[in-house]
Amino acid sequence: MNPGIRAAVEVARHFGVDSDEPELIQETNHTVVWLRPRAVIAKVGTRRDAKENLMREFEVAAALFSQGAPVVRPLPTSIPTRHHDTEYFVTLWQRLERDVDAEVLEFEVGDSLRRVHAGLERSTVSLPNFTVSIGKARDALFDDARMSAMPGVDRDFLRQAFDRALTRLDDHEFRLQPLHGEPHARNYITTRDGIRWLDFENSCLGPLEWDLAFLDDDARRAFSGFNDDLLQLLRSLISACVATWCGIQARFPEMRSYGEEHLRQLRETMGDC
Repeated sequence: MNPGIRAAVEVARHFGVDSDEPELIQETNHTVVWLRPRAVIAKVGTRRDAKENLMREFEVAAALFSQGAPVVRPLPTSIPTRHHDTEYFVTLWQRLERDVDAEVLEFEVGDSLRRVHAGLERSTVSLPNFTVSIGKARDALFDDARMSAMPGVDRDFLRQAFDRALTRLDDHEFRLQPLHGEPHARNYITTRDGIRWLDFENSCLGPLEWDLAFLDDDARRAFSGFNDDLLQLLRSLISACVATWCGIQARFPEMRSYGEEHLRQLRETMGDC
């Protein structure tokens, strides 16, 4: 059995969740397993640095759910747990059925995210500054060994674009507030009860424009008072971060394609640097 799946099954059994038909859902940043036939999802951190982010995600989502925010609920009878054998870190979540027939307006996505922001403002969970994740991406980008799968010309361009965006960021002033951190379309699902947000690993303190940079124009109409120049800059910085992490995971065709798309967007917005 895949060691990530084994860790998911054995940790879940410790909390009274038996699974005879575990199904691998995803295996990129983490191993995600549906613990069939139970309506439970296991998220398994296979990287050594996974524990901190998975614990924060669990804590943030639990706090938001308790306030009635539209989020996927951590399994209430569980706590984040390290699997004794593999040493992988495992969190357990309620599995919700996606409503494939639902038609969701982008404004509804923005309005739903506003409710998440309101819950985060009331939460007492400690969050890192958004520049922490940016710094980690930059460190990875300038590590030739980690970026070896990216062609040299792309790597050189991305490094210049990254530092150019960081220099421009220094010219902006903004208020820090609690954010989802990555509120793109892959991080919410549409159920019969409406939108439910997930993946709070990168929750942080940052400018509102950081979260808005992930949204479509129509979704951003649910918000007001944001700085469009800062938003556009942060979109470029996010693309630089995404291209970096996707370049490291280029062994996965989907990640390689996604990274190339963000590189293309950077070239369109920032020129040849």
